[in-house]
Amino acid sequence: MGSAGAALLSQALPYIFPAQANASGPEREPAASDSRIVRELGNGLAALYVVEEGERYRILQSQDLQAAGSDADQLHAAAMQNLAKRRDEQMQIKRHGEIFAVSLDGFFEASLLLADDLWDTTLAGYAPGGIVAAVPMRNLLAFADKASESAVEELRAVVDRVVRGGEELISTQLFHRENGGWTPWVSGVHDRPEPALSPDLPVVRILLDETELRSILAREVPGESDVLVQVSRPGQVLHFVNSEDGTRSYNLSSVYDEGWRFLHLGVRVNPDYSVQLEALLTKDGRNAREAVDEPGGKAVRLAPFFLPQCTRDPAELGGRGLFDRGLHYAGLITDGRVSLLCICDHCGETFRLQSFHAGFSDLVYMYCSQNPHTLVASSFLEDAPPVLGEANTESVARFEKRLPACAECGGEFRYFNPLRCPHCREPYIDFPRHPEDRAREYYGNYLYGGTPQRWEPAPRDEERPSVAPAAPPPYRAEAEPRDDPVKRPWWKLW
Repeated sequence: MGSAGAALLSQALPYIFPAQANASGPEREPAASDSRIVRELGNGLAALYVVEEGERYRILQSQDLQAAGSDADQLHAAAMQNLAKRRDEQMQIKRHGEIFAVSLDGFFEASLLLADDLWDTTLAGYAPGGIVAAVPMRNLLAFADKASESAVEELRAVVDRVVRGGEELISTQLFHRENGGWTPWVSGVHDRPEPALSPDLPVVRILLDETELRSILAREVPGESDVLVQVSRPGQVLHFVNSEDGTRSYNLSSVYDEGWRFLHLGVRVNPDYSVQLEALLTKDGRNAREAVDEPGGKAVRLAPFFLPQCTRDPAELGGRGLFDRGLHYAGLITDGRVSLLCICDHCGETFRLQSFHAGFSDLVYMYCSQNPHTLVASSFLEDAPPVLGEANTESVARFEKRLPACAECGGEFRYFNPLRCPHCREPYIDFPRHPEDRAREYYGNYLYGGTPQRWEPAPRDEERPSVAPAAPPPYRAEAEPRDDPVKRPWWKLW
């Protein structure tokens, strides 16, 4: 082996991906020209090998091995040594409730599943009843004690949140450590079999008023579909009818009233039968991807929902924050040009929200006690609650005493007030019911087309005046370092 071969082996790292995928990994190369070195793990997962080149990773091909004078076994052994070195330098283990999260570098967390010595020695003591692990995405590795039913359910909830979040999935399966390897966890009450469906069953039909636009069949799940929706008059409603004739409906009046006439709708049905929806808006139905980047370009994210085949209970989302509802995603900034089309849990009416990133705006936000009104203030003010994290109760109480009444209705602005539906005034983001959501809801919201109220008290010596505008500016979602060469556009969730 020459110096080139030694250099290649010194840089190679293993990368976990779904065994059934033909074009996954850091690069998405055409399957027809694919000569990647793939190591099947026999459990629905596989590993390929990458080397870092600048700001991205390149998948190694068989011709790389030939040029290096090496073979697949040597490559795997070297890649595991390189991963072990990175692991020794960067790996951290943090406990969250009953589960443990393993962090590395934001790219190769899932690859640590390959490190047998790690699981059979270092981590074995964390789960004396046996280890069950999840690798739903490349940068998320979590595990729990499989003897604890509640811990396993927490682990499943992590996977479910990732599925709703629209990230590029590796696996929705849990795996347990057995005989020095990993096998799918399908034991007793933890078994979650796929629903037995006819391939030709329409799992969801998409209609505009009474006109059917598209039908998605069971054999197309998981998958994405593009649907062009033309809005020709106010009051038109977009319906999603499931296989049991249940209907999810979105009123498109706000889209029409703003002057848009076409929704370039993307519909994603995930492996767990949750549905995600995003649409680019145009006036002529053409060149959506170009039009959305022009001044005034807009997109809308429709509230996700569950089909009957999904094991999740839709009621569990009642009153939850927008992260739990799948309208925002941790690690991905929602651009200011994306508005949110929501459906009230109580009256079923549609309303549209505009979000703003409170942290980037140096703002704190509070909602009105009576109506869907929002107040913002500088996060530098004395006793202002943190944008992210638990707030001090006494400090918040002092801060709230200084706040003015709502200028529109006379209501009170409070840290734990819910955001209310504009139609029935019932809570939509129900912080009193789910106080744990408040500390992590770092997006503030106000009704689309309006502006939040702004409180600017006379500055005290210890306070800095805020410079953020009342209507926060849009923020572009920046790509993660070393992200896929095929960059995710700001308006596209998946």
